[in-house]
Amino acid sequence: MMGKLHSFIYRLKEIVANKLVREEFLVAIADLMMPYNGEISAIQYLIVSRIMDLEQFLNKSDDQRGINTDCWALKITKLLEDYNTGSTLIDMNQYSFEENNHWRNLLASYIDGYDCKKGGAACLNPLYLIDGTHRMAIHLLYGIDDIQVKVRKFINVEKKRKKKNSILYANGDVFEKIDLLQTEREQLYRKYNQIMDTTRQTLTGYIKVFENTQINDQIFLLLNSYGEVTDIKQIRNCLTNNYLIPGNLLYVFQFKPEKQRLLYKNKQLKSVYIEKLEEEIQVILIQNQEPPYGWGYIAHSITESKALDKFMEVTRKDKNESS
Repeated sequence: MMGKLHSFIYRLKEIVANKLVREEFLVAIADLMMPYNGEISAIQYLIVSRIMDLEQFLNKSDDQRGINTDCWALKITKLLEDYNTGSTLIDMNQYSFEENNHWRNLLASYIDGYDCKKGGAACLNPLYLIDGTHRMAIHLLYGIDDIQVKVRKFINVEKKRKKKNSILYANGDVFEKIDLLQTEREQLYRKYNQIMDTTRQTLTGYIKVFENTQINDQIFLLLNSYGEVTDIKQIRNCLTNNYLIPGNLLYVFQFKPEKQRLLYKNKQLKSVYIEKLEEEIQVILIQNQEPPYGWGYIAHSITESKALDKFMEVTRKDKNESS
């Protein structure tokens, strides 16, 4: 009876949540795993914990699955709930794989394969994951770069995070206060770094090469104050895309921002920090009596960077074939 009630409530919540959906689109996994405002969030740690659960589950033989297995994700969820509600920690033995058939069956279903086109994740605007941690984990584990995301209508994440009963908005500072052993904390952090080491974290950008080399120097000095330019080359651009400048010599670079905070507006991902950076580049141009437009472009997200890289590669290839 309780199981049916739980399923009904969950379904009702999903119906209400879907009414709030603003847009659905494909987003790079890396954009959802980047530290929000420079901090690893509790939800990102939760995704890491699910990967750790999946790995140890898939490494066990059929007869050993569900026996004496730690449930990282369930433990962390429970600890976050305890911290936010001020309750006393309940015996974690009740969260074993053997007793939690739903979680065990969910993991077992991945053994027969996973269709990345089915299901997805849910985010708030600002782009901040609120649902889909299982799917995110399996994507990362299997090396799938993108996930379908539903963006719900704007909710103030900063205010929501302060509510005691909301674990999903907790930043790393809250995560540090839950009752985890230091060794467990270090394991999660190492796993997060391992995941990010194999995940793209750079944005693609390009600027016109100005005759006044002082302008070029000022722009790249500014770029490095927002992050790090990890790669740079010059190309002769003859493209006619709205972003690109026909006939100019361009610096094409890879840029790793120190912080990232994505918004979804006008059906595009926009970075709060890249918008600020672009405004400061325009100030430099105005100060040097250059028009504050036509200087180039910096992708706001890894999702956009991947599309931009592909576009530039295809158009350069087409140009070479036609010449």
